[in-house]
Amino acid sequence: MDTDTSNISKLHKTNSEIKGSLNDRSFATLLCDLHYSNSTGYLHLESDFNLKIYFLHGFVQFVESENPDLLLGKLLVMNDMLSEEDQRKVIDFSKEKGIRIGEALIQLGKLSSHELSYILDLQMKLKLLNGFRFREGNYRFIYADSIDAETYFHINPIQIIYDAIDSYIYVEDINLKELEIEGTVFPTKHYDKISELKFSSARHYKLADMMKNPNTLDILASKSPLDKRHTLEFLQFLLIAQFVTIEEDLESNE
Repeated sequence: MDTDTSNISKLHKTNSEIKGSLNDRSFATLLCDLHYSNSTGYLHLESDFNLKIYFLHGFVQFVESENPDLLLGKLLVMNDMLSEEDQRKVIDFSKEKGIRIGEALIQLGKLSSHELSYILDLQMKLKLLNGFRFREGNYRFIYADSIDAETYFHINPIQIIYDAIDSYIYVEDINLKELEIEGTVFPTKHYDKISELKFSSARHYKLADMMKNPNTLDILASKSPLDKRHTLEFLQFLLIAQFVTIEEDLESNE
């Protein structure tokens, strides 16, 4: 597991941007490295659909996506918050008045400000989760002293990684057999940041609490509140998020 976030920090000092292939550096790894290095700038993913993610001090503030399925109007229709007929009316009204879709929705009485806030939060999350579907393509991160975004959401990238794994969006990259080894799990210097996350299950909180101190994989498996598969999946998240490392017991494999 690549936990060297200093690589990005060093590049920042000498270059205005970094770039590479998503085959060599996954979206999840990029999110971790940019978060832990407190980076500010713009991450571009170029694949089937282009994605632009605005970072401020390591947190995601805004996301732009070319995926037509993630347009605000379509999300409202999909979530039964707007009819297709009303969607067309809102679009026409926004063009006529020269205002944003969100403003048009409120002015036409189709959504309350609270409902608009909810759907915009959902839209940002879905755009980020869509990034995990980028298996091939290129990335480019452009450093900046500040960013220029229409709205600021302040999203923890590590939370998005958890949500992607928890909802099986990122399950393809998980190789459970690689974790079926004799070894000890150690918390990293980032472990304290786990308290900033929201888990979907109380069992995840309990298992995460067990990781505060070094434990062998055998002990974790026997005392985990989850079954074996879900224990290994959660452990895989902790590894990807750089909260823990595993030191393999080489003697047991000789």
